[in-house]
Amino acid sequence: MADIKESHTDLLIIGAGPAGLITAAWASQYNISARIIDKKASRIPNGHADGLQPRTLEIFDSFGFVDQPLKEGCHETEICSWNPDSSGTLQRTQRVVSQKPGISRFQVIILHQGAIEQTVLDFLKLGGRVEVERNVMPERLEWEGCNPSDRDSHPIAVTVRHTGDTTSRQPLNGTNPKTTNLASDRVVANGIALTGQDEAKGRLERIRAKYVVGCDGAHSWTRTQLGLSLEGKMTHHICGVMDIVPLTNFPDIRQSCAIHSASSGSIMIVPRERRLVRFYIQMDDTSNSGILDRSRINPESMLKAAQTIMKPYTLSFKYCEWWSVYRVGQRVAPKFSVDERLFLAGDAVHTHSPTLGQGMNVSMQDTYNLGWKICGVINRTLKPEILETYQPERRQIALELIAMDHEVSKFYYDNSISRKDFQSQRERFYEFLSGVSVKYGPSALVKDSSARSRSPLTSGSSSTYTAEPSQTSNNFCEPEKPTSSRNLATNIYPSVRIPSFKVVNQGDACPTHIASLLPSTGQWRILIFAGDLSFRSQFARIQALGSHLAAPSSFLHLYPANLIEVYTIHSASRARVELLDLHEVFHPWDEDAGYDYWKVYADDDSWHEGFADAYGAYGIDRKDGCLVVCRPDQHVGLICGVDELSVVEEYFKGILIQRSDTQGRRKL
Repeated sequence: MADIKESHTDLLIIGAGPAGLITAAWASQYNISARIIDKKASRIPNGHADGLQPRTLEIFDSFGFVDQPLKEGCHETEICSWNPDSSGTLQRTQRVVSQKPGISRFQVIILHQGAIEQTVLDFLKLGGRVEVERNVMPERLEWEGCNPSDRDSHPIAVTVRHTGDTTSRQPLNGTNPKTTNLASDRVVANGIALTGQDEAKGRLERIRAKYVVGCDGAHSWTRTQLGLSLEGKMTHHICGVMDIVPLTNFPDIRQSCAIHSASSGSIMIVPRERRLVRFYIQMDDTSNSGILDRSRINPESMLKAAQTIMKPYTLSFKYCEWWSVYRVGQRVAPKFSVDERLFLAGDAVHTHSPTLGQGMNVSMQDTYNLGWKICGVINRTLKPEILETYQPERRQIALELIAMDHEVSKFYYDNSISRKDFQSQRERFYEFLSGVSVKYGPSALVKDSSARSRSPLTSGSSSTYTAEPSQTSNNFCEPEKPTSSRNLATNIYPSVRIPSFKVVNQGDACPTHIASLLPSTGQWRILIFAGDLSFRSQFARIQALGSHLAAPSSFLHLYPANLIEVYTIHSASRARVELLDLHEVFHPWDEDAGYDYWKVYADDDSWHEGFADAYGAYGIDRKDGCLVVCRPDQHVGLICGVDELSVVEEYFKGILIQRSDTQGRRKL
């Protein structure tokens, strides 16, 4: 019997695609041990997913690596709809804006998945704390079970095989046209010895982990080991996809387009970086058994189908960088976690068509939701029960996405459906597609007195799925008092990410996006909208608030130092407020660095950019203000009055673990 090296880690991430990399990005922000493994020798070189929605770009910005995708990617501004006229001749019928104006400071970016992965890999390399281990094949998963309160054990064992160089990586623009899926679905029974012959095929290691996140795609090895499967239906629609440099006289080739022919099917085109254009081409080519016959679909057959659909316009190409074929379908796993120790995310738990460019985005948003929760539990700042919120928050979104995808796929591929009003179709889904309207249900993390309404995306849909509330094992995810006071900020919604508007730094007069105050560092933020400090009574009210926050009995002192950050945004004229007149808790003093001049802001004119009116945009009274608590993922957890510190204290009491003596006191 061969000896197997055994190692320990707090967090093991299986799969280094976009979802896994965002999990690793979170882990790099915490003082925990984490490993991320992938069976492939390198990241994907080209092709695959290619769209970054506004909310995903906001997430990238929160980590500090949005600049490279913005520079490299193709910015999508407009979408054109092409349909046959009464004589069957193809014509442009509508131009519509790609996304609703004003919903985010970012617009849709089109960039191939490999470049996006490289952006996150570069970020991880700079941090130096989490590095992708490649050519590592998982072979066996053992789950012993454990007491939920046991914080020190490593109850999960994953046996892996190191099959080659762990540091190899692909050039940014590779030439391999397709990537073969080498995933093994073999389940190795617990207790079977691995022999010396197995050892010769690669070094074996048993990794013991406190938590495991499976981000290993639609053919997920992790999901198989957990005995879960995707549930849903596949349609009869077959789509070929290829990235080419087109040679064509089609006038809108550098616009995203939905093209519908009279009887030959449909095409979607998406302009890409480096003169590339992606074509999604309806093929509907199956064998006599009804099973997709991939051997009959290739770039040549796709081109022939596209030429027929696009007549009278011509189309050819000399360069095809990548191509693939898929069957349109919508499926979701019944569970996203097992015992709040083993988690699944991304394509491992939900799959759908790439028609709307949501797969990669929703996958990364899954782990953006999950990563800070796991890391916070590991470093003992969050209660373990917080992990119970992942499944109800993210599975609900997956169900809504699948219902929407089902409806939109019919719009694109079913010839019996009218496509005349493309604008109306887009308007129904603008905010969901962008990711900015994601809303989670009430829980310990989200104080919202109103029940979560059914999403309009699923109303009247004939999808197999409905957006029903997820069930939980206890009451942790049920509404609890205190609840948010919606009337204090009528345009801020509990559980939705807080939108960003510019305010002016009180100390240096520079305009600053509120989102820049909320980087993904694992910290909680209290945004004190202090109202009009030029009124003596309001100034006294905020000073009293400062005294309560600074008092030794304040909840700020119950938790590890700097876990909760306080920002103040007032509505008075900046010239009528002196920063150092405010209580020191609002601009803390450090013996080495002096005062913190980046904690107080004014909703006022800036010298070069004018007045953003953040208070008006948020629906906050300019005199009285309010208080907003933001989770580490920028979603709003609580809204209350500036005098209601007991409400804030009760909120944090249900989520955070009080500090130990070794975690330090807050500096004020």
